[in-house]
Amino acid sequence: MKSNTFQSLKATNLRLSFSISPLTKWILTILVLGIGIAVIAYSYTQEQSKNHQLQDQVDKASATLVDNNLKMRDLEGQLADANLSLAEMQARRPPEDRQHQRRARAEVVLDDAPRDAGAAGDGVGSRPVEPLLEDALD
Repeated sequence: MKSNTFQSLKATNLRLSFSISPLTKWILTILVLGIGIAVIAYSYTQEQSKNHQLQDQVDKASATLVDNNLKMRDLEGQLADANLSLAEMQARRPPEDRQHQRRARAEVVLDDAPRDAGAAGDGVGSRPVEPLLEDALD
C-alpha cells in the first residue's frame, strides 16, 4: 500500500510542477506559430530572391541569343554576297587564265627523222610541254 501512495504522490508532484496556466499555453502556442511563420517567410523571401536572380540570368541569356542570331544572319548574308562576288569574278576571268601553267623542257633536234615518234605528251605529267628556243639551237 505504501508503494501505491508513493507513486500517486509522485504523479501528483509531477503534475503540479509541470502544470501551466491556460494563458501561458496560449502565449507559447502563439509564440511557436509566430516562429514558424517567420521561418516560412524567411525561406519564401530567399526563394524569391533566387527566382529573381535566375530570371535575370534567363533574360540576359535570351538577349544574348537574339543578338547572336542577328549577327549570324548578318554574317550568313555577307558570306552569300562574297560567294556571289567570287562566282562573278570567276565567270569574268579570261579563259587563258584557267589553263595549267606549262612546263619548259629542252627539245632535242635530230639529224634524221625518227622511226617511231612515240606517245605524244609530257613524260613527267599530263600537261603539254613547250620547247625552249634556246635549247633547240644547242
